[in-house]
Amino acid sequence: MAQSIYKTKDGKNKILNSYDEFLNKWPVPFDSEYIETSYGRTHLLKCGETEKPPLFLLHGTGTNLLMWMGDIENYCKKFRVCLVDIIGEPGRSDETRLSLKDGSHGLWLKEIIKKSGYEKVNIAGYSIGGWMALNFAVNFPEMVNKLVLFAPSGIYKPKVIFIFKAMFYMFLGKYGQKKINQTLTNNREMDYESFEFGLLVSKYFRWRLDQIPVYTDTQLGNLNMPVLYIGGEKDSLLYSTESAKRLQSILPESRVRIVANGGHVLFDLYNKCSEFISL
Repeated sequence: MAQSIYKTKDGKNKILNSYDEFLNKWPVPFDSEYIETSYGRTHLLKCGETEKPPLFLLHGTGTNLLMWMGDIENYCKKFRVCLVDIIGEPGRSDETRLSLKDGSHGLWLKEIIKKSGYEKVNIAGYSIGGWMALNFAVNFPEMVNKLVLFAPSGIYKPKVIFIFKAMFYMFLGKYGQKKINQTLTNNREMDYESFEFGLLVSKYFRWRLDQIPVYTDTQLGNLNMPVLYIGGEKDSLLYSTESAKRLQSILPESRVRIVANGGHVLFDLYNKCSEFISL
């Protein structure tokens, strides 16, 4: 039996109780549903009018679909938004962790999209969610209308020093969590509730420590849809400028934006991508 992604049952309950408290404050009407896939049961929220074009959102690691809460009202004005709790992360989906060495995440996402009734969708992914969006898009480009990558892994090698800093800070309670947040946001303040959730995750969640592969030129060359890359100038995990340059060297028509003084955690995401995805 695979090891749980949570360190204790009590810790799991605390994280999921916090999840439910956030969900009770969700600002727009939504449908909550579970989709059975070959890789595990996956939880989604669907918001916005059903006749609008579909937009799938994939969050980063150590969080869940609630990370999109602040912008969801804006996304719903133009899209039927499908927010996915990535399996193996601290949300309402199964704890299954798929291999990062093959196309499993792309196949998993394909099943979700197909079972949601779509043949072609818009996708936005954040951090490892961006890597997973790429995993789908490079393998099934015909199913992607537009692709938005927020601080995505997989385009250029990562900065490994942050991992060692974070592992040290995790032993220092609230002070350590504050230092992690400062590093990730480039010293921007997080709201209190997000900070407290991060504290629970740091205490009770088992982070993925396996290396995230970088996509080859050939794989990235399969992206025949419009692509927008957004990265923070001061990203503590990734080399944003180098990632943007590599992407444009392979995909000259892709759009890139480096957010001045932005960290790995970026804010006001909708306004950074709205013009691109709404065209």
